[in-house]
Amino acid sequence: MTLLMTYPLVLHLASAIPGDGFDGWQNYWNLWWVKTALLDLHQSPYFTTYLYYPTGHSLLFQTLNIFNSFLTLPIQLAFGITVSYNFVVLFSFVLGGYGAYLLAFHVMREWQGARAHAAAFLAGAVFTFAPFHFAHLLGHMQVISLEWLPFYVLSLVRSLSSDRLRVRSDLVLPVLFLVLTALCDWYYAFYLLLFTVVYLVYRLWVQRRPRLLLMKTAFILISSGVLLSPLLVPMVLAAAGDSSYLSSPFETTVRLSADLLAFVAPNEFHPLWGEAAARLSEGFTSSTSERVVFAGYIPLALAVYAIWTERRKAASWLASLAVFFLLALGPYLHVVGRQLPVPLPYLLFYRLFPVLSIARSVSRFDVMVMLSLSVLVALGLQTAISGLSPTRGRLVALTAVALVCFEFLPAPYPLSEVEVPAFYEGLAADESEYAILELPMNWDRPAHLLYQTVHHKPIVAGYVTRPNPMSLVERVPVLQHFRFLERDIIVQDPSDVSGEVFEYLDIRYVILHEYMLPPGREREAVFALTQEIFGERRPVYEDGSIIVYSVGGEDGDDPFLILGAGWGARQDRDGGPARELGREAGCSIVASSPVRKRLAFTALSEDGERPLEVYLDGELVGSYTIRAEEDFEGPLLSLSGGVNTLQLRDVGDGEPSLVFTALDLRDSH
Repeated sequence: MTLLMTYPLVLHLASAIPGDGFDGWQNYWNLWWVKTALLDLHQSPYFTTYLYYPTGHSLLFQTLNIFNSFLTLPIQLAFGITVSYNFVVLFSFVLGGYGAYLLAFHVMREWQGARAHAAAFLAGAVFTFAPFHFAHLLGHMQVISLEWLPFYVLSLVRSLSSDRLRVRSDLVLPVLFLVLTALCDWYYAFYLLLFTVVYLVYRLWVQRRPRLLLMKTAFILISSGVLLSPLLVPMVLAAAGDSSYLSSPFETTVRLSADLLAFVAPNEFHPLWGEAAARLSEGFTSSTSERVVFAGYIPLALAVYAIWTERRKAASWLASLAVFFLLALGPYLHVVGRQLPVPLPYLLFYRLFPVLSIARSVSRFDVMVMLSLSVLVALGLQTAISGLSPTRGRLVALTAVALVCFEFLPAPYPLSEVEVPAFYEGLAADESEYAILELPMNWDRPAHLLYQTVHHKPIVAGYVTRPNPMSLVERVPVLQHFRFLERDIIVQDPSDVSGEVFEYLDIRYVILHEYMLPPGREREAVFALTQEIFGERRPVYEDGSIIVYSVGGEDGDDPFLILGAGWGARQDRDGGPARELGREAGCSIVASSPVRKRLAFTALSEDGERPLEVYLDGELVGSYTIRAEEDFEGPLLSLSGGVNTLQLRDVGDGEPSLVFTALDLRDSH
C-alpha cells in the first residue's frame, strides 16, 4: 500500500527523493553528515565545521533525526544516500501504519474481542496515509518519522491500564519508544509528554488508584529523561544562555498555526480535485507542508459515529483528539486565513512556558489528532459492522480502507532528481583541504548541502534549522556584500580585500549557480559583485549552470575588518546600513603583515553625548565624544601580522545608545 500511495517513488529509489527539492536536501545531508562524522572523522555529529566554515555550527537544534542516520548506516554504505533516504520514507509509512493498527487492535480487543483486525487495519491506513504525512514528505524527514508515536501510546495505555507492574511491558517499552521518538523529532517527544498527562488524568478518573499510576508514569518520564540527558543537558544550557537566535518571533508561531477550515478542506495533493483544493488552501496563512491537516470525510464520519454510539469507550480518545486539535489551532483562531481575536489554549501554553518560542510550527500537533482519530475510526467501523457476518464485515472494512486511501491519494507524488554538476565529482577526487564559497548566498540554499555530499569540502555558508550565531557570513566584507547584496557598516571595497578574505578563509573555489538566480534585482546584484571582484578573470569551469572561479594566492596586503561580538543586527537607517554598538563590541583586524592603518568611523548617539573608548589588543588607543551623526578620524593602529583585536566601548552612564553607520581602515598618512 505504501508503494502504491507514494507512486512513482518505487521506480526511482536510487535516483530521486520525494518532495519539492528544498528541505529534503537538508535531511539528505543529515544522513551523509552523521555517517561522515562517525565513520570518517570519528567525532560527534552534533557539531560541524563543514558548514559555516571555519567557525562551524552546533547541530543540537538541527533537525538531525539521528535515529534515521543510525538505522540507515549499513544501507548508506552499501547503496548510497538516495536509497537510504527512501528507505526511511518507506519505513516510516509501513511501521507507522502497523503501529496504529496494533494500537487500535488493542483498544478494539478490549471492547469488541478478537474480530477487530479489519477495523484496526483501517486505523493504520488513516494514520499513516493522512495528508499530514504526505505534506511533510515534501522535505521534513524528522516529521514523517512518526512511526514510534503509536508504539509509545500503545505501551503507555497497556501500562496505565494494568493493575499489575510488569517491568518489561509497563516500564521498559514506554521508555524505549519515547527515546526513539525523541531521536527522530523533539516536537513529537513533547507531544507524547502531553498525551501522557492527558491519559494519566483519564486513568486517575477511571481507576482512582493514583499510587501505582503515578509511580509508573514517573519512572517512564524520569528514565527517558536520564537516557536522553546527553542531548538534553547541552540543549538546556544553550537555551538558558543567549538563545535569541533559537527563538522564533511570536508572529511566526501565529502564522504557522492550523486554520480551522484546513481540517475539512479537501486534500490538495489529490490527482482529481487537488488543484481546486490548493486554490482554497492558498488563503491559509502557512506554507503547503504546514497547512495541510485534512482529516478526511470518511474518518470524521466514522469517528462521529463512534462518539455517538460508544461514548464511554471513545471518551479518552475524544479527549486526546480535542486537546491536540485545540493546540494545533495555535494562539489565535484562524478561519479561511483570517486571524480572529479569539485566544486559544496554546496562547496560555506559550506564556507559561517560554521555551515554546523555540518551536514554531504549531500545526504539527495534527499528528496526534490523526492518531487519536484513527482509534475512533476503528471503534466506529467495528461498531458499524458488529452485526454483520464475518465475510460481509471484512468486505465493508475493505471498502472503507479503499475509500479512505482514495480520499487521501497523493499520486503521482512529486519527486526531486538527485542531480549534481560534474565539476563536484572532480573536487571529490582532490584530496587537498580547502573551502568552497557557493553563490548566491543572500539566503542559504539547501542544494549546496546536496552538492557537499559529493565533493566533501567545507562550505562557507550552509542551510540549517536555526540561525548560526558563530557565522562569519554576516560579519566579513565580501561575504557581507553577497549576503545583503550591498555593504554593511564595513565600507572596505570588496575588490580591494577579496584576495585577503579568500586567503584567510582558505577558499579555493567560488562557484556561481546561475540557475538559482531568476531575472531581477537579485541576479543583477550578484553578477555585478562577481564582476567587481573577478573582473576579466576567466572561469576555470563553466557549463551553462555553474560558473567556477579559482581563487587563492593573490597578491595584496590590505588588512580587513571582521565584526565581532556585541554588535546589533544590521538595519537600514536613512537608506544606509547601521548597527547598534551596545555596551561593548569587538572587531578583528586581519593583516597579512605588520602595517599601520588609521581607523575611521561614522557614529551617532541617540541619547545626548556618549563617551567612546577604542582599544587595540587591550590597550587604550583613543577616546571620543559622540553626538549627532559625525565622521571620525580614529586612532592610528600599529597592526601586527595575523589577527588583531579591536574593542569599542560605550563608557557612559545609563543605557547605551551608540549607532555606527561606517567602519573603515585608511592609510596612515
